[in-house]
Amino acid sequence: MGTTPRPSNLLPATSRHDGYFPKEDKAAHDLIYPWYQVNSNRGFITKWTVAGDAAARTITLPLINARTEGSLAYDCWIDWGDGTALSHVLTYNSAARAHAYAADGTYNVEIKGTCEGWSFANAGDKLKIVEVVYWGDPGIHNGWKYLSGAFYGCTNLRSLGVGSILASGTGVLTDGFYTFATSCPIREIPVGLFWLHPNLTTGTNGAFDSAFAACTLLSQVPVGTFKAQTLVTNSAFKSTFNACTALGDPPADLYRYNTLVGQDGFYHTYYGAGCVTIPGDLHKYNTVTGPGGHNAEFATMPNLATVGDGLLAHSTVLGAFCFYQCFAACPKLAINPLTFYAAGGEATRFAGKTVGLESCFSRTTWAGAQGTAPALWNCTFGTVVSTTCFAGTGNTVSSISNYNDITAGWK
Repeated sequence: MGTTPRPSNLLPATSRHDGYFPKEDKAAHDLIYPWYQVNSNRGFITKWTVAGDAAARTITLPLINARTEGSLAYDCWIDWGDGTALSHVLTYNSAARAHAYAADGTYNVEIKGTCEGWSFANAGDKLKIVEVVYWGDPGIHNGWKYLSGAFYGCTNLRSLGVGSILASGTGVLTDGFYTFATSCPIREIPVGLFWLHPNLTTGTNGAFDSAFAACTLLSQVPVGTFKAQTLVTNSAFKSTFNACTALGDPPADLYRYNTLVGQDGFYHTYYGAGCVTIPGDLHKYNTVTGPGGHNAEFATMPNLATVGDGLLAHSTVLGAFCFYQCFAACPKLAINPLTFYAAGGEATRFAGKTVGLESCFSRTTWAGAQGTAPALWNCTFGTVVSTTCFAGTGNTVSSISNYNDITAGWK
């Protein structure tokens, strides 16, 4: 798709569609909006399956009245995909947002015009939607401002389609993508899905709090998925991939542009996920994670075997619970002595800082390769809570080469 030439009589390279992407992402632009998609005049398309009596064959679009910043606008036409007349929706609770199909089947529903809010939030006809087909062409669908809980609980939704989520005006702001696709059986995240929402900030919930939690078939996260979200702060990636049991290893620079992520920013992010290796540069640019910043981030990961050097060496703003249970209950993990600092960094890494390391590497079972504990007991701290850092029957001389060097209060 990305190599398809753009006919000279269609949109020029300087069209507003190209303006959505920085120069280095021209290839991604052509992947997401090749000329035959940009000019196809398609709206936001979803696929639904209905079967049963009249009530079971009826669907109601999950439109939302308002977001934190104010009301949401509606002036859209709905094509229900069954040959019946289009419906015109002017308010979030319009009767026209519902449709009864005459026969069982699978139908494409297309929305064109202004439709700014969408949220199943684990309710409504969440089991009837089976696919996002396409996010729409700019100017045909006018984009979104509210998608918190958009597909939460849609346990038959197998795809998030192709293309970027279009933005209306400022796009999604403080309500974020909280529980965006929680518990959906999706296998992949579309390239550039969130790229048109650079104004996203932190509100009551983190920007991507639980966005893909319990997506048990999700296998990979594209490089640069969150590159546009440079303003997200506290709790930004809290539980984002929690319980994604099929998840592969994350890209090394997944959070490269999220430099403001703060307190609880990576709380439980990969808790229970299926990754085998965590690259050392994953958090290279996350330097202000603060209290709770990496709380149980990689805990209870059944397949985690290795973490790269310096994975948690970069944050200079720490605090209580910053590494609490960070790698707890990881039975296959070969502990890396350079997890927190380079060789010889014991005297400087945590000097003058409050650090929470409670139960950081605790575990009751071990079935992997032997590792070596970072000599945290030799570090200089301002204040440290080290209780049970290396505790549990899974930590012994067999699993940790320098286990006998660990001092009282650390195990």
